[in-house]
Amino acid sequence: MISKNYNNTTLQENRSNIDILKEFAENTNREIFYKEEQYSLSIYRQIPRYKTTVYISENNNKSAIYALFNDPYLKTDSPNVFCGSFITIPDTIKGRINIRKVNTLDRLNIFRKKSLPSFLSKDIIANTIIEYDNESDLKILLNNKALEQLIIKAVNISDLTRVTINQLDTNFITPIKGETTLGIINPQQWIIDSIYIEKHFAIANDISDYI
Repeated sequence: MISKNYNNTTLQENRSNIDILKEFAENTNREIFYKEEQYSLSIYRQIPRYKTTVYISENNNKSAIYALFNDPYLKTDSPNVFCGSFITIPDTIKGRINIRKVNTLDRLNIFRKKSLPSFLSKDIIANTIIEYDNESDLKILLNNKALEQLIIKAVNISDLTRVTINQLDTNFITPIKGETTLGIINPQQWIIDSIYIEKHFAIANDISDYI
């Protein structure tokens, strides 16, 4: 798997990885859009740093988009580097939701299941950790068995994978700017491996069919 931590990237490194993404988009008949903005240099900032955004739109009238973001000076609590697939969802979900894979420490926590809503299925409880603002939003999202299984499948892409709603600023992705979005993301690095990207497209498009 080809991955890159972009916290200290140079413009040339960015371009080489963007070239890989451009080749992937061309080979799969998809469109790619990218932008690089250099931060101003100063007495205290001598090494060039760049805000870089990339997104690849799906083909065949599918809705998923694979996006990559890097901003070393991002001043919010959101990750300054991430990649993943995104789809639009109904704006009936107002709050934030974050879902990840259960790990060993989670399984050892005897109090984990006691605070969960009663409507959650055994599969979701056994395989995921969910953080949410509103229980009503969670009930809208997890409204059928097939969707639950797809979300479990999504968080098992890797140990770092998260399924998120209303967690990230995705306005750099023009086709979904201003929309409520669901993302399947890696919040720590860019991954530009073609098999990984295709897996994201497939799962995101499947989720889109149920939400």
